[in-house]
Amino acid sequence: WAVRVLAVQLHPDQVKDHLEDITRSLITMLTDHNTPKILQEISSITIGRLGMKCPQQLAEHLQHFILPWCNALQGIGYGVERSQSFHGMCEMLELNPTAGLDCFPYLCDAVASWDTGAMEPGLHTKISKLLYAYKEYFRADWSIVWAKMLRAETKAKLVQNFPDL
Repeated sequence: WAVRVLAVQLHPDQVKDHLEDITRSLITMLTDHNTPKILQEISSITIGRLGMKCPQQLAEHLQHFILPWCNALQGIGYGVERSQSFHGMCEMLELNPTAGLDCFPYLCDAVASWDTGAMEPGLHTKISKLLYAYKEYFRADWSIVWAKMLRAETKAKLVQNFPDL
């Protein structure tokens, strides 16, 4: 819990020396199915917040935690912690977009779990750019990804929040 708070308050230089050990512990908690849900949620928030401070260092490990991060964030209520975690994830995905390819449907589920009015405009813009970049990446296969990989509820929410998809 304390790391979650410190991740926002400390300067990136103060975090860098300890980032690998902290991240290893957070990823272990996030990916272990025996970890209580609340600890998985706290771990996902903390990883996202650390991603705001040190995105380059975390982006290279993104494929190890993005899927459980997506799943854990869906259950967290709207608020500044969730918003900051999504900001951090967007920063990391901008640096390592291939990490999001294998779990793209889960990333879409996490994005679609937001209430339209609860997402701040800056975050909406960031997520929008990210989704459109993935759409461009999938270009020829986008209709297949859209039709077969995404749940109907997810598609409806994405169209509502990001009409040009």
